Amino acid sequence: MEGDAYTNRGYAEEERAFIIEGWGDADVRLEINGKRRPRGRDFRYGFRHTLQGSDLIVWIKYRSTDPVGLRLTPVKSNCPN
Repeated sequence: MEGDAYTNRGYAEEERAFIIEGWGDADVRLEINGKRRPRGRDFRYGFRHTLQGSDLIVWIKYRSTDPVGLRLTPVKSNCPN
């Protein structure tokens, strides 16, 4: 999934949350403006499991006064089946 995020009235710090329905159980990699961001204090995610499948819930905190390019990429989980 790719998209652009725009800051609110020039604020330098933004927090965004996304729900991506039907994502599945794959982990996720985040890139902001082409730079990979590790999971941690400013990038968190989890899953909501329903009868229809699993949704991805992502929370991102970033600082920018310009438009930001976001990319979420599925990553194969390291958990054994």
